Order: sequence, then C-alpha cells, then structure tokens
Amino acid sequence: MITRAQQRELISSLQELLTILPSVALEDEAQKKLVVDCLSSVDDLCQSALSAKRASYYHDIFHGILSLIEQADWGNVPQEEYTRSSDLMAKILQMGMDALQEEREIKQVIFFLPYKVSMWDSLESIYQAAKADVEHCEAYVMPIPYCDRDPDGMPAAWHCESPKHVRCLDFQEYPLERLREIRPDAIFFHNPYDGVNYVTSVHPDYYAEKLKDVTDKLVYVPYYISGSSISDLLCRMPGVIHADYVIAESEEIARQMRAAHANDPAIAEKILPLGSPKFDTVLGKTPRDFKLPPAWKKVCAGRKVVLYNTSISDALNASFMIHDGRSLVTDKIREVFDYFREHREYALWWRPHPLMKETLRSMRPALVETYEALERTYRKEGWGVYDDTPDVDRAIVCSDVYYGDFSSMIWLYQATGKPILIENLNPYQSCTVGTTNFSVEEDRVSFVDAWTRRLLHWDWGMSQSVTDGRIPLEMLTNSYFPYAALVRQGNLAVILPMWNRSVLSYDYCSKEFKKIDEITNVYVYENAGLVTYVARCHETLYAYGMNSSEIFKYDFRSGQCTHLSDWFEELRESLNLRQVSASVENRLLMGFVRRGRYLYIACAKANLVLSVDTETDCHTFHSIGDSSWRFVDIADDGEYLWILGAEGQPVVRWQPETGTVDSYEYADKVPEGVGYTYLECSHHSIHVYPDSNLGLGREVLIDKETGEVSLSDFVSTFVRTRERFTQGRVCLKTGRDFSEMIWSRGKSQSQMRMYWKDVTCSSDDFASTGIMRGCFYERQPLSLQEFLLRAGISAEENSKEQTYGEIIYRHICNAGSARRAFERNC
Repeated sequence: MITRAQQRELISSLQELLTILPSVALEDEAQKKLVVDCLSSVDDLCQSALSAKRASYYHDIFHGILSLIEQADWGNVPQEEYTRSSDLMAKILQMGMDALQEEREIKQVIFFLPYKVSMWDSLESIYQAAKADVEHCEAYVMPIPYCDRDPDGMPAAWHCESPKHVRCLDFQEYPLERLREIRPDAIFFHNPYDGVNYVTSVHPDYYAEKLKDVTDKLVYVPYYISGSSISDLLCRMPGVIHADYVIAESEEIARQMRAAHANDPAIAEKILPLGSPKFDTVLGKTPRDFKLPPAWKKVCAGRKVVLYNTSISDALNASFMIHDGRSLVTDKIREVFDYFREHREYALWWRPHPLMKETLRSMRPALVETYEALERTYRKEGWGVYDDTPDVDRAIVCSDVYYGDFSSMIWLYQATGKPILIENLNPYQSCTVGTTNFSVEEDRVSFVDAWTRRLLHWDWGMSQSVTDGRIPLEMLTNSYFPYAALVRQGNLAVILPMWNRSVLSYDYCSKEFKKIDEITNVYVYENAGLVTYVARCHETLYAYGMNSSEIFKYDFRSGQCTHLSDWFEELRESLNLRQVSASVENRLLMGFVRRGRYLYIACAKANLVLSVDTETDCHTFHSIGDSSWRFVDIADDGEYLWILGAEGQPVVRWQPETGTVDSYEYADKVPEGVGYTYLECSHHSIHVYPDSNLGLGREVLIDKETGEVSLSDFVSTFVRTRERFTQGRVCLKTGRDFSEMIWSRGKSQSQMRMYWKDVTCSSDDFASTGIMRGCFYERQPLSLQEFLLRAGISAEENSKEQTYGEIIYRHICNAGSARRAFERNC
C-alpha cells in the first residue's frame, strides 16, 4: 500500500517528466540520468509498497521505458526514429500515470470532524475501524469549532471539544484550503444543520455545503437515534442534501427518509441503512469497563439494578401540573422512591436529566422546592445511586432493567435486549381499556382492547366483561396498539387497525379471524391504518384517523370494501401536503358528525369542513370563517353545526344550508396549558371538554341563545367515545378517575355501570404485547412490581461479527467515488 500523499507525489513527478520529455536530449548523459533516476525511483517505490501483482504490472511499464532508454545509442538514432521512440515512451508513461490514478492499493485518507464531544459516540466506532485498518487507511480526527448563538443568531461563545484518549489535529493548522489540498478520500461529520440551527452552529467553513467540495465522499452520520420514526424536518437538513452518503440507523428510518425525497431520486439513493455507531457503544462494553464510585458499587453489589430515567419533557408538561408545588411527575418520583426504599433486593439507579433543576427553575419554578426536597432526601438516605453525569452509556451498560419516561434513551437500551417498562405518570389511566370505539347494540356493548388484543363484550345487567376471542399474533405487523376499533353487526365484527394496516373480520360463531382488506396511508411514513374515528350509517361503516389519507368504507350487506381518497388528493394539492410522521402536530381530519345522508368532518389543517355524501361517496370541502382557523371537532344540535377551533380558537356556529357563520371566544376563561378538543350539544348549551385524562380542565359551557361563556363548577374528564358513535341510542359518561363508565339507554334512562377493574385480564396479556421487543407500558395489571418479578434480567449477547462502525467503514471505503469518476470523465 502507498499513501495518498505518495500517490500524488508519484503522479506529479511523472507529469513533470511527461511535460519535459519531448525536449530532453537523451544523448546527453546528464539529461538521460535525470529521466532514468525519476523512473527508477517510481519503480522502486511501487516494488516496495505494492503487492507482487501490482508491482509487477508497474515494473513492466517503467522498466520497459528504462530498458529502451539505456539500450539505445541516442546520438546515432535518426531523428524520425527518435521522435517515434519519444512518442512511444510518452504513451507508455501516460498509461502508467492513468494506472496510478486508479490504483486501488492506496491508503485512503479519512477525516472525522466531530463538534460536540458528547456526540462523538456517533462516529467513534467508525474511526476505530478505520484506525485499526493501518494497511489501507490513514484516519484523522479533527474537532471543529462551534458557537452558542445569541437570540439574534450571532455567535455568543466559541468552543472546540476533543474526545478523550484520541489524538486530534488542530483545526487551525488545517483550514478549508489545506483540506482542499489534501482532498481526503472521505470526511465523516455529524452536524447536519449548517446555518439553520438557531441555538448552536459549527464554523461556516465546516458547513456541509463547503465540505463537499474538498473531499471525494462526504458522509453524514446522525448524532441521534430516531427510533421508530424521523421527522420530515430532519430528513431535509442541509447535511442530508449535500452529503454523498447518509447513514440511517435502520431500514425503516431509511425508508422514511427516502420517502421524504421521493421527488429527488439522487438524494433517496444515497441513504444507506447501515446502523448507528451509537449502538456499538452500549453493545461493545460490559460493567467491568466502568469504574464506579465506591458508594455506587456498594449499592449495586449483588442486586438487580433498575435504571430510573426521568426526562425534562414530562416535567414541563403543563397537563401534569396539579397545585401547591406538586405535579404528577413529582408525585411519581416520590412513589418510586417509596417502593424501592422498601424493596432492597433491587438497586435503584436514578438518572434525572442533567439539566432538570436548571430547567425547572427557568420554566416550572413552582416545582423547584418539591423536586429539590425529593432529591436531597434521596441522596442523603444513600440507598440508591444518584447519577447526574452526562455518561448515559455507563448507566445503560451497568443496569439490568429500564424504568422511566419514554425518551430517546430507550432506543439505545432496547438494543441491549434488556427489558424496558415505560412508567405511567397518570394514575387515572392505569385501568383503562385500549379502545377508540364501542359498538353498541340493543343488548350489549362490544369492543377490542388494544393492550391485550382481546375482543370483549359487556351485556346489559352483567357485572363483568366476557372475552370473545383474541387476535392471533401472526396477524400483526406491529404489536404495539395494533387494533383499537371494532364494529359489530350480529355475529360479524369488523376490526380496524391502529398501528397495523390489515382490516380483519371476526365470526362470533366459528371464532375465526380473517383479513378482509388493507388500509393504505400515504400521508405518513409509517403507512399504518391509525383508525380512531368510526361512523355507522345504517348497514355501512366509515372509518379514518387524524393522520389518514383515505376513508375506509365497509358494507355489511355485501362485504364490499371501498377506499375514499379523492378528498386527500384535493387537500394535498391545495395545502401542498408532504409525507410526514404520524403525530398530533400533523393531524389532518378530526371529529365528525352525521346529519342525514352526510358526514361532516372537521379539518385540522385549514378552516375547512369535509362533507361526504354516504349515498354517492362524493365529497365537498366547505371553507368556513377566518382563514387562520383550524378545526378539531364538530357537533349537531338539529339546526346548526357547532365546530370547535384548535388550540384556543373560537367555537364556530355554522348553518350549512345558508352558510351563516358566528363565533364564540372562550380561551381567556380556561387554564393555560389545557387543550380543548371535544364538544357536544345539549338543549340549551354547547359543552366543550378538555383533551385531558387527568381531570385538570373544567368544562366550558356556551349558552346557545345569549352566547354567554361560563365554566362548569366541577372538573371534567372526557373520552372520544361519545353519543355519536352509538347512533344516538346510548349516552356515555365517565367517572372522575375513569374507573367507572355509565351508559344511559333511551328515554327510560336505564343504566349500565361498567367498571374497568371488572374488565379482567392478567399480566400474561401484556407479556406478548409491547411497544417493541422487550418494551412495555406500566398499566394494570402490569405494575412495576409484577414487571420486575417477570422480567428476564439478562442482556443479550452481542452476536454481531462486526460493529456498525466497521460495517459503515467497509461500505464507504470500498465504494467508488461517483463524483471523482464524473469529474474525470468530464
């Protein structure tokens, strides 16, 4: 192997020789010696550094020229023959130069440009693979400067951080022009933002837009783990656009990134699902690789270690606030401490976010005193580990179980194969059944529970639920919340997907499940059914979700399935919709109401209501009121349609026949941070309900005659399973803590009381239904205690023959440079 610098030196020497060769007088011994020495030195280097096969190839070229030069009597060679010989030597020399230009036995020069040392783990194992390959590669780490930005975007303070135990180059000695001279074979970087990050920025000289001009292969490796989905914004960062290769952590993330660039195949093709080096950090180490403080070793010795992770996002969630310096977050921390204080067979490793206290002081000062008191007591008692360091890898490797918030850490933890339990901060949700739709008939209420995959029904007058069947695991493509909506007619049920795509049927007589259709969702990367809303129209059902690109229709009489998507194509064109991730922020269609032959559906992306004619399946969009309005729910009082605006926007009264519009403001009367997303009509009032299962918001009442807005005297909870889902025959009310549901039937107001505690299930129901492999939600009956008893506390052995870093290095360094070939051909 020769180095890239040696290659350039050889080519440069031969180019100079080729330039002067026509004017060299070979009969002159001094000039002849100059040519011979140049060719001999080139040949000697090739013989000493290259393989026998390649050395022999170059020896035939250069020694052949040498033989021609040394054997001829140039003083007596006729001029015509002299010219032919000189031209022949030039051609052979050019052939040798071309071969050296394409030579594969060249040590590649690779630069790694980290900026924040905390993100070095996204490049580290690639660097280690390159450094270990001393025969083929010269690897250099050059940390680049970055700045914190002022609110006006100007640099506030500059930093340059170097990874520990790594020999680094000084960026001041290698400015952009020096890199251009070196022209590394590849540059790996992990900051994709260039100038679009308003918090920090690397020096503009090291923006991807400029780096691509000084290397043959610019490789972007994300510093983060996306998990199951990646935002459209991250898919379109400058680093993604300008890189020659983009490394994706998984096939699914690569698919989503390619979908974001569906109109630009050149970008889509360079996205490579090779894995993330961040996984190598936690997979390649054992607890013996970390030296724990003596107090920590004492706590952990001989015990199962439970990593308890508390993040900032939940602490800042306004809906988790209670009063008097309390929140569901601090109450949960206290509850967890109480449990592990009494169960010393486990060692609790508490790892609050390093910026937790600073963030609370700035944004939730009411919680600071309570939180700090909990922290002081925990640290003083000394029975657990308190870890406020930035070293997340140590916490992952040295623990046996993860318990805590749903944060980015779980994707790293999941790679270890160790069990994960996502804590439930809301005690009012711990007993609920996972369903978005009840199918109500004269004598029973049927539903599907997404947590356990069970089909259940509740007869009027019975005191507990009855399990009718259970969706087989082999019919699932995703085990997390797979099906949450069911519509039953007689002995046939249609089961509609949430995080799956297949529509299933269930025969209550034969107990047989069948796949009858599949929902396609082109609006979201996940391409899942996401059904949350179901409308019954006589013998037909219409189903969709807030992130759907089609309305699914099923006819119970014929068994025919129809997909209504023309409305989406119209909306996509008018609003310039792009494919996005499934989320509340990207919601499209929301609540609906049925009036006569029409379904009216609220649109969350514009001041639109979508109407669907259930006899013809034709659709119409109605523009209502101010262009800034967005709608989340709709109800009918028999005369007007009442529409709820999003995020504190007004309640709108609309007469479809005449087009008249009136609005009612209420946002100034409700508590900050509690969203309102449901409304219903009664005889005299419009009732607006909070989107909260915590009982933190009060019901808003709007007098239909006077327009007066008031708050009810009691705190309200509400769910989306309401009268409209039950064809007007049953009215649903919920208890304060969701443990009780009261169904009132008909004018007689006969009631059925349904207690979630009576919807019996065992922890086995949850053992086979997780968010992902080895990851579960804390819900009854799967308590923390039950989970710890059942969890297999043993990490999977890392059976990968190569690290992700090695895979990435081999792939990139063995890949030819398309850009270099293009430039050469031009």
